Amino acid sequence: MACLVRLPGGTKNKGNYNKTGPYYVRLWLPTEKRAWIIPCKTKDKRKAEQILKLVKNSHALVLARIEEDLRKTVEKDLGIDHTLTLEKAVNKYLNLKSKLISKSTVKAYRYSLNNLMDALRNNTRITDIKRSDYDLVLGYLKERVNNTTVNIRLRGIRTFLRWLVEERYLDELPFKVRMVKLDDTLVRYLNADELKRIYQEVTDPVIRATFKVAEKTGMRLAELNRSKLEGDWIRIIGKGKKERIIPFPTEQMENYMIMKSANYRPDRISKSFTKARRKAGIPDDKGKTFHSFRHTYALYQKMVLGDLHMVSRLLGHSSITVTEDNYANFDDRYLKQVFKNYKFTA
Repeated sequence: MACLVRLPGGTKNKGNYNKTGPYYVRLWLPTEKRAWIIPCKTKDKRKAEQILKLVKNSHALVLARIEEDLRKTVEKDLGIDHTLTLEKAVNKYLNLKSKLISKSTVKAYRYSLNNLMDALRNNTRITDIKRSDYDLVLGYLKERVNNTTVNIRLRGIRTFLRWLVEERYLDELPFKVRMVKLDDTLVRYLNADELKRIYQEVTDPVIRATFKVAEKTGMRLAELNRSKLEGDWIRIIGKGKKERIIPFPTEQMENYMIMKSANYRPDRISKSFTKARRKAGIPDDKGKTFHSFRHTYALYQKMVLGDLHMVSRLLGHSSITVTEDNYANFDDRYLKQVFKNYKFTA
């Protein structure tokens, strides 16, 4: 803070300000306990005000320099590096995540972040990422993969950017990640007729039991044998080793015990689904996979509960945004038509 003053002058005016004397600038610095007195060497108020303006501008520069030096000191003490390159940040992030989440999830993140680096070039500093780069990244992705995969990659990028902010490598998100709008058909659920035809082609009782458990719980393929039955509930260890508990229908208890006792490998289960789907006359271009059981469960629960937050918790999604991206566009009337002949049976 700075202001113009006139100082006491002579013994007669001791303790009083000299109204006719020269002007001075009184300046306070945040690092000093006393004020600085800067002589203007003029009695002309206009000239003194010009000098005051110059001092204030210099004062602002001094304060900015003090704040910058302080910020750098704090960041150094906290290990924050704003010169970090995108490539180094990605490697640091993936190394950290590899200790917390499954290999398959780390692999998915790696694909997403490799796309980010390729779109922005590896030597880009994280502080160089700007709002307009979102369009660059989106265009890069859309040229190479379909819209469903674009959204998967964008989610990985969004998670990484949020981590940079949480760890204080960035002050704020450089851009908002917006998902690509998908047609409803791109959520590959199984309708009542397709479910019936698939089950008709399954001869292995373990595979049939596994399919039923997946259909009635929405568990991911990797979660089936990482789950544990606790009364009328199932405790599931999901992505990132996060646990969730979901209700389990009593009529599926036998199927669950059959599935767990056999403990089939995930690839065997997945291949069995593909085989049954093809024999059921559902073509490959429909995009139906074992994961379609999870989509079916999610849409059915959305229809029954009418609450995407509850559906998100049942599915174990990391955020409601993921659930909304996939299922928000399905209205109740459409879902009632889809599940008109769907029965929650063993």
